[in-house]
Amino acid sequence: MIEKKAKEKILTSTIQIRVPIELREQFNAICKAKAINSSELIRQLITKWIIEQLDKTIEHNRINDIK
Repeated sequence: MIEKKAKEKILTSTIQIRVPIELREQFNAICKAKAINSSELIRQLITKWIIEQLDKTIEHNRINDIK
């Protein structure tokens, strides 16, 4: 009898984005100074954005309207 592994495989993927070098350097410097995992922060921001987009009670603005 073959036993199946109980562990669930977690699939991962990467997102590559283009940002100005200065923006990337500032982001990384702030994360390092505050001991924040930059990848985890970006994952949290993406997750928060998705939740906001799915919330029908929030009025969404275009990117040019964001201040």
